[in-house]
Amino acid sequence: MRPVTPEGVEKAYSSDEKFMISRLDPGSSKTFNLGLDLSEDLEPGLYTVGLETDYEDVEANRYSESLEASLRVEGRPDLELVNASVDMKAGETADLRVQVRNTGSQDAESVTTRVIAERSQPFSLNDRSNYVGEVEAGESSEAVMSVSADRAASLKTHQVKIQLRATGDSEQGDSSVYTFTEESKITLDGRTESNLIYAGIALAALVLVAAVYRFVSGKGSKSESDDSEEDIK
Repeated sequence: MRPVTPEGVEKAYSSDEKFMISRLDPGSSKTFNLGLDLSEDLEPGLYTVGLETDYEDVEANRYSESLEASLRVEGRPDLELVNASVDMKAGETADLRVQVRNTGSQDAESVTTRVIAERSQPFSLNDRSNYVGEVEAGESSEAVMSVSADRAASLKTHQVKIQLRATGDSEQGDSSVYTFTEESKITLDGRTESNLIYAGIALAALVLVAAVYRFVSGKGSKSESDDSEEDIK
């Protein structure tokens, strides 16, 4: 028996290319499992999987017959990012706000977003992931994650990956886990001032105040000394 699959449906393993069912007595039956891979672009609906069979009877007469099996493809969630960008300064901490839209034909449950930054990228992830919850088909929801940029980072637009994870609609009996990887843009358009600058200014101010105080104190002491000398005379 050889399965013949429609477009968008492929046999999952080499062992699914051909099945041997041995002997079938009149009125008897046997069950076999056929693994199939479904394309992500496959639309929900009813599909037909063909089964080309070859067999012979007890007198060695050979026969060929085409059978059909129905395959029903249920809807599934499909998540994508909308307006996934943020402008910030190097050395700053900002909220990366992204809109998660479900463009699929089924509600998405337990939706989470997760930022995936490479080690070479100049970002620290304060909130690596965010729980969004349920996103109904055709609807959107916001996820917020806190990101800090190194002050020495290059001033340009950086691409970071965001992983979207969800489970299927439990009311439709879908317990599958779906993951999607999207990209977000973080544009560093400036640089924050170093705290050392303010520390230096404060130190200079203290030195100036100390110098003025010493000058005034010294001048006051000299005046008192001159007055004492006049009293002695």
